[in-house]
Amino acid sequence: MNPQISVPRDSGTCTRCPMECSMSTAEKTWSCRISLRISYGADGTLNASTHTQQFGPIITDKKDVELWIRRAQAAILNPSIPESEYLEKTEKDLKQGTRALQFSKNVVCVHVSDPELTDLSFIDLPGLIQNSNDEDIALIRDLVVDAISGSNTLILVTIPMSVAITTSLDDMQNQAAVRLARDADPTGERTIGVLTKPDGLSDGATGHLQSWKDVIEGKLHPLKHGYYCVRLPNDAERNRSKSRSDFQKFAARFFDTTTPWSTIADRNRFGIPNFVASIS
Repeated sequence: MNPQISVPRDSGTCTRCPMECSMSTAEKTWSCRISLRISYGADGTLNASTHTQQFGPIITDKKDVELWIRRAQAAILNPSIPESEYLEKTEKDLKQGTRALQFSKNVVCVHVSDPELTDLSFIDLPGLIQNSNDEDIALIRDLVVDAISGSNTLILVTIPMSVAITTSLDDMQNQAAVRLARDADPTGERTIGVLTKPDGLSDGATGHLQSWKDVIEGKLHPLKHGYYCVRLPNDAERNRSKSRSDFQKFAARFFDTTTPWSTIADRNRFGIPNFVASIS
């Protein structure tokens, strides 16, 4: 999402329902609207009709977005409690609160208007899980399968580079997300790999670094449209600056000065601006 906006980040699972994000350049000033799209009952059955309602006020301060997304998700995960009760809850209230549902198919819709953005829409889904009950595992899998089934939908398979090589690189083709993408898009026309957290790799992991370099260069686990490598600002960088251009400079400097990324010829494979330009 926009690097000037913080979305909920916690240890463990953060996204527990789909978040549909749309960005528009139509307005002259920045604003954000959040709404809830309710299509399913508390028991997971499809309602006879879908209703969408605005959740909270129009947001005009970027730093407020994270809390409002937390409130909206909490409202969806507790369908028996009036949504109005979540409008004033603090982050502490929400983290200490209980959830009637662990996951939901109902959607938090986030619409950002910003004259400096690129018109773009995407859906952020809960990550595929294995260590949970069968009902939740099936619910999330169904969400993913449904979201990526459309013939005009791009499938972004996000792979963190900082996790253990045995679970991220050696077994990449067997990861659940990769398998589902391959099933939905067997010719690879709609699938793009997005590699994240390159700054989590240690300088001494030379074999690991070389393997990821081979992935970006298309020598290992190739995809028709290849892979993009992105680096998001860390907490210290977020605290030092609120400028989008600064965040982009931090990432560009990292890729231009850090081996092996600095040695890769195709510089268009690095950074969020290059990635967004390629899919817009």
